[in-house]
Amino acid sequence: MLEMISKHGMPSRKTGKLINYSLRVALAIAGFIFILNTAFYFFYKLPMDVESPWSNISEYNLDFWKDKPLEKGPYLNWQDNTSTTMTVSWETVNPCDTILRYGIEPSNLNLSVTNASMTLLHQVNLMGLQPDTVYYYQADSSSPGEIPTWMGEIKKFRTAPTSFTPYKFAIIGDPQRANEYSHARTNWVVERMVRNELSGMDHKDNIAFCLGLGDYFQWSKYSWEIQRYFNQTRLLMENASFMPAIGNHDHANQIEYVNGTVDNVNAFKKYFALPRNGLDVPGQDQVEEDYSFIYAGCYFLTLDISRGNENMSTARIHWIEDRLTESEAYHWTCVCFHYPLYCSQLDYPEYRAILAPMFEAHDVDCVFYGHQHYYEHAHINGVHYFESGGAGGHLNGIHFNRWYTSRNMSRQYHYMRLALESPTRARVTSISSFGTILDDFIIDKGV
Repeated sequence: MLEMISKHGMPSRKTGKLINYSLRVALAIAGFIFILNTAFYFFYKLPMDVESPWSNISEYNLDFWKDKPLEKGPYLNWQDNTSTTMTVSWETVNPCDTILRYGIEPSNLNLSVTNASMTLLHQVNLMGLQPDTVYYYQADSSSPGEIPTWMGEIKKFRTAPTSFTPYKFAIIGDPQRANEYSHARTNWVVERMVRNELSGMDHKDNIAFCLGLGDYFQWSKYSWEIQRYFNQTRLLMENASFMPAIGNHDHANQIEYVNGTVDNVNAFKKYFALPRNGLDVPGQDQVEEDYSFIYAGCYFLTLDISRGNENMSTARIHWIEDRLTESEAYHWTCVCFHYPLYCSQLDYPEYRAILAPMFEAHDVDCVFYGHQHYYEHAHINGVHYFESGGAGGHLNGIHFNRWYTSRNMSRQYHYMRLALESPTRARVTSISSFGTILDDFIIDKGV
């Protein structure tokens, strides 16, 4: 040590050389990391527009959707008890009567609901159904005069068991149309999900429902953009109840039609029939945007996290806290919304500061969100967080400055599946639009 200090108390020449060498090495390493990070960032920013063997190329063209008739569904949501109710909705081109036939045998649809009021949007909330039962249904709308009768094909759904039974559900996020190629991307993801998750001969082999993570429309005020989404997800939503969270692209308060007419309504609230058990406070229209439902002994909470934290009022925070307290009586608790709390792209620390401590305190198992268009899994303080915005919107570049939060990430179009195998064990799988497994692991709360 004495040899490295000059007689004037200054570092010796030998020490100076060592410091300079160390500094050069540190700068070289920092430069290499910067170049590597930049290279990977721009590499991941490149589009991944590969062709699908089954997508229709005509759907790349925007005019393809502008010329389609405004005919939607039928599609499924829950407004009430998942064991004894199901809401079936569809939209017709012309005003029609509402007729829904249903029963437990496809050859004998012996039950029906009829409404003679002429309407375009038909929503029937079936009540008094038997739990854990497969029902077959057919939407039918009769029109007077020269307008032909509209009749859908016979489809089926299953009501929820009243207690825990192993089941699967899917998660899909951000099928928005970011550019013309997004049409094909959404097709790939939905068709892959339908093939994998809804083609089982035994309904119990299929997913029980699907959670949505927001941004279903790029511009939610255009009727043809809304129609695009419903056309592309029809095979999913007519066979499995769809329970969506609202995204930042879904907030327009009017719908503009190709003929120039305007409907002053929000498309998300108009078309999705959801539980009305959210916060009902004047000036804070969170009903149907914040809601909860229970399926087979598991608790699901959906929140509107897509506006900025100005809507996180004290009353709303208390409402969320009360719902999480309520969830502790159930085997699994899953929360979904749009803006991410933890991810390697842009996340939202203002929401994280409020929500993450509540999730940890109430033993939330899984939190799902979208907004960023790729897949990522983080496990922080006992809570599993999933970024899953890979259903069609243009893929985001991935920043690598938050790798400490990530267990796995993949920049591919995808959907997720959760198989709840027991009250303490679940299998999480992320599946690309081409069928490759991006992530697959077990959550075991009994360990």
